[in-house]
Amino acid sequence: METGGRRFSTWLNLGDKPIRSVENVTLKSLHALESPEVYLEYALVNRDAIIAAIPHEAPSVSLGGEGERRTMERVDKERHEVVASVPPFAVRGQLHVARTGNVLRAIASFPGTLIPITEARLVYTPNPQVIWRGQVVLINRDKAQLYWPAPEDRRS
Repeated sequence: METGGRRFSTWLNLGDKPIRSVENVTLKSLHALESPEVYLEYALVNRDAIIAAIPHEAPSVSLGGEGERRTMERVDKERHEVVASVPPFAVRGQLHVARTGNVLRAIASFPGTLIPITEARLVYTPNPQVIWRGQVVLINRDKAQLYWPAPEDRRS
């Protein structure tokens, strides 16, 4: 995908097109893991149907001038380890929240449907041996059923 120099999560969340084109696609069945992958030239994806996505993006260069303000990227943030249930997946990783904010409000008010979780592990719950890891996993806030602090991050 070409994102016009924007971060993938920003491009996907804030773009005006609900249907996105993905090139050089590999499809793999989660039900029949032994089946071969299917390669496609492209696929059209409805943004609202995405449950979770792991972007694989090269470093991008901003197309704006030096005076461009990118407030979403320059806010001091704290990391909170969270677990989320986004059936049929469970995700564990770091949610970044402004130092003056709180996790509950951050989840409810995130600008866009797909929330980035960093240093993430995505587990396919019907077969927990199927695990993906990513520096960032985007999860669909509207499809998530539960969020909770990771066990070692719970406050007494």
